[in-house]
Amino acid sequence: MEKIYLRDQERFYAFNTEDIMYFLIMERKTVIQCKEQNYNIRLPLSHIEPLLNDNFIRVHKSCILNLDNIVFYDNKKKKAKLINDEHIDTISDKYSCKIEKYFNEKLKI
Repeated sequence: MEKIYLRDQERFYAFNTEDIMYFLIMERKTVIQCKEQNYNIRLPLSHIEPLLNDNFIRVHKSCILNLDNIVFYDNKKKKAKLINDEHIDTISDKYSCKIEKYFNEKLKI
């Protein structure tokens, strides 16, 4: 099980990467949405992104998704449904090709 370690001032965090659904910037904080709960930290995505494995991709300037937790993706509408039934509709055209490539590789297309 792979972990990511983050520090926000005097707080330290250790997350199992498989438990992370996404990272999202909201009101100048980064929300780390895990399967069981979420966390708010004051770190930019640019600090977090290099620490992540290939299962995570940026889908918008304010969002990084864990591809392993997507159960449905509509490339035309640029929307993803996650295993917790949450929908992500902030996927920009600039990044949508990365999700499509991921699924094509899994499908061996």
